[in-house]
Amino acid sequence: MRMRVAAVKGAVPCYPGPTMGHIRQTRRSWLINAGALGLGWLASGGPTDGWARAPVYLPIHFHVTHQAARPVAEPAFLAQQLESANRIFMPYGVQFVQAGVGRGEGPPVAISRADRDRFAPQVAAGVINCFVVARLMDVDEPGKERRGVHWHERPAPRRHYVLLSTISEPGVLAHELGHFLGNRAHSQTQGNLMSYDWAGQQPVLTAVQVRRMRQTLRRLIQSGELQAVSR
Repeated sequence: MRMRVAAVKGAVPCYPGPTMGHIRQTRRSWLINAGALGLGWLASGGPTDGWARAPVYLPIHFHVTHQAARPVAEPAFLAQQLESANRIFMPYGVQFVQAGVGRGEGPPVAISRADRDRFAPQVAAGVINCFVVARLMDVDEPGKERRGVHWHERPAPRRHYVLLSTISEPGVLAHELGHFLGNRAHSQTQGNLMSYDWAGQQPVLTAVQVRRMRQTLRRLIQSGELQAVSR
């Protein structure tokens, strides 16, 4: 299956925030494009079971940092994370497409909040931006290493993106994408995608989490921050 995805060239400014006139124009265009992409369920807010029949394809651009003049992650690592995310999100009608891979101009070892913020200028519009680093340290618990984070730039315009460490197991990207798509809180329920304990099973989302994801996805696409792509 081949995906038609626009190439991301260089650092593109993040969508700065629309005017009301632009929102109305964008919504009209989006409703037309949603129908053309077979995403009528997304425009109309149809039943959850419609998702699996007509998935929405979301582009991800990977920005891989370099260490000692070499990328910190191989293509196989990116492919494994993407494949796992697609398997987990398939029941909910969401799939992810690799829109491109480029060099991440930032610290390969992200220790502080300022280190995480340094990736913001590279955020490209229309795609989910994922920055891959060799190590990602916890900013609240010194010395603790994290595997991934959905990060909001400080201060405004608060662009947001995913940071992914190369020590991540398959599924970490999927967890962070869950945050990106509106489920900010962690779950204490074993086996939930937004928990830290999947009990060795494929994680799931609750009906409430799915509804929140759909609402967030509609907002991201309507605003132009994220663009769904065709197969």
